[in-house]
Amino acid sequence: MIWVVGAGLLAIFAGRSLSRRGREKDDIALSTEELHKAPPAVFLEWGDVRVKVKDKRHPAGRLILSHARGVARPGRILAIMGASGSGKSTLLRVLAGRLPNSGAYSVQGYLRIRIRQASQARELVGNTSNTGNSGSTQAPFRTAFIEQEESFFSQLTARETLEFYAELLLPRRLSKSARQAFVENLISELGLGRCAETRIGDARNPGLSGGERKRLAIGCELFGSPSLIFADEPTTGLDASQALKVMEVFRRLADESRTVIVTLHQPRSSILDLIDDLIILCDGEIVYAGEYRLAAEHFEQVLGQQRPAESSVAEWLIDEVSPDQLQPEHSRRKVSKLIAAVPIHLSIPSNELEGTKAVSERALKVRLRPVVPLRTQARLLLQRAWRQVSRDWKTNLARLGSTIFSALLFGSIYYRLGLSQAAAQDRLGLLQVSTINTAMSALVKTLYIFTEERSIASKERARGMYDLSVYIATKLLAEAPIAAAFPVLFGILTHRLCGLRATQGRLGRFLGMLTLESFASAAFGLCVGAIAPTTQAAVAIGPALMVIFIVFGGFFVTNPPSWARSIPEISLIRWAFQGLAVNELRGLRLQKSNTVGEADTGDAILARMQMNNVSLSKAFRRESQILLGLYALTLSMLMLREKFASESKQLLRIQISSPVDQFISESGPSDTRN
Repeated sequence: MIWVVGAGLLAIFAGRSLSRRGREKDDIALSTEELHKAPPAVFLEWGDVRVKVKDKRHPAGRLILSHARGVARPGRILAIMGASGSGKSTLLRVLAGRLPNSGAYSVQGYLRIRIRQASQARELVGNTSNTGNSGSTQAPFRTAFIEQEESFFSQLTARETLEFYAELLLPRRLSKSARQAFVENLISELGLGRCAETRIGDARNPGLSGGERKRLAIGCELFGSPSLIFADEPTTGLDASQALKVMEVFRRLADESRTVIVTLHQPRSSILDLIDDLIILCDGEIVYAGEYRLAAEHFEQVLGQQRPAESSVAEWLIDEVSPDQLQPEHSRRKVSKLIAAVPIHLSIPSNELEGTKAVSERALKVRLRPVVPLRTQARLLLQRAWRQVSRDWKTNLARLGSTIFSALLFGSIYYRLGLSQAAAQDRLGLLQVSTINTAMSALVKTLYIFTEERSIASKERARGMYDLSVYIATKLLAEAPIAAAFPVLFGILTHRLCGLRATQGRLGRFLGMLTLESFASAAFGLCVGAIAPTTQAAVAIGPALMVIFIVFGGFFVTNPPSWARSIPEISLIRWAFQGLAVNELRGLRLQKSNTVGEADTGDAILARMQMNNVSLSKAFRRESQILLGLYALTLSMLMLREKFASESKQLLRIQISSPVDQFISESGPSDTRN
């Protein structure tokens, strides 16, 4: 199957050179200035936002966000602050439409959106087309969401990552030199020049620092020119210098008429000096919403006390709304005063809304689809996948060491098997443990790696960067050479050390079956990884299911009970073991024994194991069918997962207010507290 996929992709690449020459003739060399045209300006206003979460202690739902309201405007940074557990990230995800619809959350509230197109701006939204139930052909604006912990392909450099996004998201009418100029300018603006050629790294392989990774994440989100940027605690875990650099990037983005909303946890004064507006939460309630420069004065007036000179503004504001375990009643009274002082309606100056238009809910229901040619997607994805797998020398060396160790261990246990009756039984034992070892090695590797990659691919797919089937096919093709090398090496060493039969092509068939089984086990890992919610869950589920395949693999249980007779048919261990057993034992003549009833041929042993009707071709065919079935199931599970994710987000009710002076309407939902 791998080689069929490879042949198809090579056929796709065959026309690459000719198509490139034809395309370059039609390239329009847009200037860097045109690439940095201001995106549409977005105004947000929300109110009466309430979020409940169900848990064991609160089956009816616990209120974690109550009557939240606020506004966000282009050209300004809105920071959401509060103590841990105050509801900062919940509010951010509700506004961004990223709160999962898991059944545990219940969301109420409204959101009003107005946009103003930038004058004479060419919207460079990139290589995506838009489809949806609304019939809309154009997304009214783009949004970006920067997670607190961003994931990347660890073996790529910062430059390679940005170049990958540029190829798939910048308009195809741009020449190659224009795309490269855009990437270079982005690297400079993000302050990544010194680390552009450094691999990103991960927990096992050090690379970029936390601040550099965060700035790279921002850079990846800038392709498509987003008007609205959300960031969940972008400074958490960074030192003061790195945190300031990250916030300076957001400041520059806001100065380009973008709307920026961030959550912050214990920021320094230098960071707060970069923000414009502030929302402070306490136990899900708004205790302040307004300009940051007026926050301290507002607290002093409402609470009737002065900020201590030795305390920073941020520390004092959060300390005043944090629960005091020693004086709980005093804390509640202070918070109640602040909540009562928050305006019922927060308004945007009417002059800022001139020339804007409302955005309907239907206009937001747009699904992005890739329009980059399939061969371009395949070329870029194949290149990235190969870089990732070939450069990960730590993982490859670990697998190499494990492979050699297992082969030497089995070789020492089953060294130079003879032709006695006992040796025949040992041959079956060797073949069984060889299939188990090969399958588990491929499975565990895949479970760890694919579940990490899946979240990256899902996010990229949500931006319409490439087709899912192309991603899976190129991943399999790029990993095939290295994935095949380990079972082949294990098979050669084990076969030679243990003295298995090597006549009439048996060694080649032995290696072929082990390799096919390794691919099938990796495909099983892909399937589990597509279904499991987390890496930890996948690592727990995958080996447990593999144990079932091992038990019904044809060696331990030859006559399964009636309720389990279908399991051996889908056991990749069983068909690999039977194929190896037929390859080794069929036609084998054993030394005669004086013991009555012992088999004197390999065919007799196969008959005793109920494998006399199994042919080598049948074993290869069934193993291949399992492989193809697992690939198809993986693709189906990923498609269902994406469909569910796109349709199951908790969204606020979109309200359209017209005319402009009704944008902040007194007729909106009541904010009367229960």
